[in-house]
Amino acid sequence: MLDEIDIKLLEQCNQNPGQPLKNAITPLLKCRGVRTLYERMAALGTQGFIEIDRSQKKVALAKITPKGKDAIRGRVEPALVSQERDSP
Repeated sequence: MLDEIDIKLLEQCNQNPGQPLKNAITPLLKCRGVRTLYERMAALGTQGFIEIDRSQKKVALAKITPKGKDAIRGRVEPALVSQERDSP
Protein backbone atom coordinates (compact mmCIF):
# COMPACT_ATOMS: atom_id res chain seq x y z
CA MET A 1 0.00 0.00 0.00
CA LEU A 2 1.42 3.35 -1.01
CA ASP A 3 1.33 6.24 1.43
CA GLU A 4 1.57 10.00 0.83
CA ILE A 5 5.39 9.99 0.79
CA ASP A 6 5.44 7.27 -1.88
CA ILE A 7 2.90 9.17 -3.98
CA LYS A 8 4.96 12.37 -3.69
CA LEU A 9 8.09 10.50 -4.78
CA LEU A 10 6.19 9.10 -7.77
CA GLU A 11 4.93 12.57 -8.64
CA GLN A 12 8.50 13.87 -8.58
CA CYS A 13 9.59 11.10 -10.95
CA ASN A 14 6.62 11.84 -13.20
CA GLN A 15 7.37 15.57 -13.38
CA ASN A 16 11.02 15.07 -14.35
CA PRO A 17 11.56 11.63 -15.92
CA GLY A 18 15.17 10.49 -15.92
CA GLN A 19 16.24 12.81 -13.13
CA PRO A 20 18.81 11.73 -10.55
CA LEU A 21 17.38 10.13 -7.41
CA LYS A 22 18.93 12.95 -5.39
CA ASN A 23 16.75 15.51 -7.20
CA ALA A 24 13.61 13.41 -6.73
CA ILE A 25 14.01 13.18 -2.95
CA THR A 26 15.19 16.76 -2.30
CA PRO A 27 11.67 18.30 -1.95
CA LEU A 28 10.80 15.71 0.72
CA LEU A 29 13.85 16.13 2.94
CA LYS A 30 11.82 18.23 5.39
CA CYS A 31 9.61 15.28 6.34
CA ARG A 32 12.00 12.29 6.11
CA GLY A 33 15.71 11.55 6.27
CA VAL A 34 17.90 11.02 3.22
CA ARG A 35 18.46 7.30 3.88
CA THR A 36 14.75 6.68 4.42
CA LEU A 37 13.84 8.39 1.14
CA TYR A 38 16.50 6.46 -0.80
CA GLU A 39 15.16 3.23 0.71
CA ARG A 40 11.63 4.17 -0.33
CA MET A 41 12.83 4.88 -3.87
CA ALA A 42 14.52 1.49 -3.94
CA ALA A 43 11.30 -0.15 -2.71
CA LEU A 44 9.29 1.64 -5.42
CA GLY A 45 11.78 0.31 -7.96
CA THR A 46 11.49 -3.22 -6.61
CA GLN A 47 7.69 -3.03 -6.76
CA GLY A 48 7.81 -1.81 -10.38
CA PHE A 49 6.51 1.73 -9.85
CA ILE A 50 9.77 3.30 -11.07
CA GLU A 51 12.83 2.20 -13.02
CA ILE A 52 16.21 3.05 -11.57
CA ASP A 53 19.01 3.32 -14.11
CA ARG A 54 22.41 2.83 -12.50
CA SER A 55 24.37 2.69 -15.76
CA GLN A 56 26.06 6.05 -15.14
CA LYS A 57 28.89 6.24 -12.68
CA LYS A 58 27.88 7.80 -9.31
CA VAL A 59 24.40 8.78 -10.56
CA ALA A 60 21.19 6.74 -10.36
CA LEU A 61 18.37 8.01 -12.56
CA ALA A 62 14.68 7.50 -11.80
CA LYS A 63 11.93 7.13 -14.38
CA ILE A 64 8.28 6.39 -13.62
CA THR A 65 6.68 3.30 -15.14
CA PRO A 66 3.10 2.92 -16.38
CA LYS A 67 2.30 1.15 -13.10
CA GLY A 68 3.58 4.22 -11.22
CA LYS A 69 1.48 6.54 -13.37
CA ASP A 70 -1.58 4.41 -12.65
CA ALA A 71 -0.86 4.68 -8.93
CA ILE A 72 -0.74 8.47 -9.16
CA ARG A 73 -3.87 8.63 -11.32
CA GLY A 74 -5.80 6.43 -8.91
CA ARG A 75 -4.82 8.73 -6.08
CA VAL A 76 -5.20 12.08 -7.85
CA GLU A 77 -8.16 11.31 -10.12
CA PRO A 78 -10.20 8.57 -8.40
CA ALA A 79 -13.36 9.40 -10.36
CA LEU A 80 -11.59 8.86 -13.66
CA VAL A 81 -10.25 5.49 -12.56
CA SER A 82 -13.65 4.29 -11.38
CA GLN A 83 -15.25 5.41 -14.67
CA GLU A 84 -12.65 3.44 -16.64
CA ARG A 85 -13.46 0.31 -14.61
CA ASP A 86 -17.21 0.74 -15.19
CA SER A 87 -16.77 0.92 -18.98
CA PRO A 88 -17.47 -2.28 -20.95
